[in-house]
Amino acid sequence: MEVIFLYSYIYDGSFSGFLTCLYRAFHSDEKPSRIIRKKEYQPSLFAEEIEISSDEEIAERVQQGIREELPKKCYDEIYHAYLSELQNIELCIYDYLRLSFVLEDNIRDNWEDESVKKVKKAAGKVRSEAHRFKGLLRFREMDSNSFYGPFRPDYNITGLIAPHFADRLSTESGIIHDRSRDIAAAFSQGKWELLDSSSIPTPDRDDYAAGEQNYQQLWRSFFDAIAIEERKNLELQQSLMPKKYWEFLVEKQTSKFQK
Repeated sequence: MEVIFLYSYIYDGSFSGFLTCLYRAFHSDEKPSRIIRKKEYQPSLFAEEIEISSDEEIAERVQQGIREELPKKCYDEIYHAYLSELQNIELCIYDYLRLSFVLEDNIRDNWEDESVKKVKKAAGKVRSEAHRFKGLLRFREMDSNSFYGPFRPDYNITGLIAPHFADRLSTESGIIHDRSRDIAAAFSQGKWELLDSSSIPTPDRDDYAAGEQNYQQLWRSFFDAIAIEERKNLELQQSLMPKKYWEFLVEKQTSKFQK
């Protein structure tokens, strides 16, 4: 009887760590049955644990290899799917690449394989949410002459939307803060960078600039003024702007617009 060995690849949760796992998977006989972040790992009686340390040099080689061997859209799809942080997405990405590199399958046209479908759908969800937050993110002016934009996205999109705001607010300085993951990006003079979690501020109303409260009240008054009672359609409103995104929207803190 054939003995099947199961291997759990455990990594630090970074994209570099994940790329290092992919290198190990393609250059080893120990093919993964799971690729999982260390903080999410639960021991299994039926799989051998293989903890893989992130290696920036190897990660860069893997990244370069994917870019050179596959169309650019494929790399973007892999990266965006990874940012979804959905369960088992890492193993789906591994299968996605294996189909291309090993089996030489045309994955861009393959909608039959389950892993390919999951990667494509996950990537699409991430891109959709990133696009949505380019219009939904609200900034507060702080007394430090900078702007602070808190949000709670479903997916890890801070690095995807930061270039947009760095460009649009190229003469300003500010921070985009994912409050769920405690991930942030700082932008200034058209440039941006991700921040270490220890340096991310969590300001409150006491830190607002002198006129910020007035601006927020004016914005709420504007939304109250344009709300037409007879045309109220809460079901349509929530389909276009789901309630899960309301927490940091200034205009949703007015009672008239929500009822």
